[in-house]
Amino acid sequence: MTVQHKLAYQSIQEIGANSHGSQAIILRKLGLSRQAYHQWLHREPTPWAQQEELLKGKMTKLFKQHRQCIEAGKMKLYLEHDESIDFYVSLKRVKRLTTVLHFKCQSRIKKHHRVKQEE
Repeated sequence: MTVQHKLAYQSIQEIGANSHGSQAIILRKLGLSRQAYHQWLHREPTPWAQQEELLKGKMTKLFKQHRQCIEAGKMKLYLEHDESIDFYVSLKRVKRLTTVLHFKCQSRIKKHHRVKQEE
């Protein structure tokens, strides 16, 4: 499923609740079938998607706990020691999720005020 189809289905779901028959018209204009739309409505999340949601929740909690000063390496360590996570979490996966969640470490860079000595 492409991202465009997913966005189209989400918008149809929001619009279709307000007016009767609008789903079929929009689907016809987009060239999508009603069968595919209804399959998308009644889908079950995959195990990977369930893991992603669990990790996103844990990472958001850790990010707020550490006052937005935690990066991927340290977050991976905390996730590895969490008892509720029973699957392997790689550093690459943590980095990808930090970009998806728009997390950036907010620590201030130290400024050195060095004055050159005149000779």
